[in-house]
Amino acid sequence: MSETNEERLENMSPIGADGNGNVLIKGEDWHWLGEQAGRFPESEKEVNGLYWRNEWLKSQEENERLRGALEGFSKAVEIYSGKPVEIAMKELIEIAEESK
Repeated sequence: MSETNEERLENMSPIGADGNGNVLIKGEDWHWLGEQAGRFPESEKEVNGLYWRNEWLKSQEENERLRGALEGFSKAVEIYSGKPVEIAMKELIEIAEESK
């Protein structure tokens, strides 16, 4: 069974230090870290794509909600045309509250 990336990082250990105090690691660990760093832009694009997809879906849901409200308002205008404004507004508010 191979290690997960998290396990691989946890299991890395320094093999020493140079004269400036920089930590030395095995060559295979160095190359693996380089590969992971190279994958970052790809992962960042995926995350950004998911974020914007989610924003688009939320806007679609909001559009559907608003479209429904406008359709309801349009029907209400047809039904209540000719009634006093105060009565029509009161009834429209009741319909809007019921649809929440």
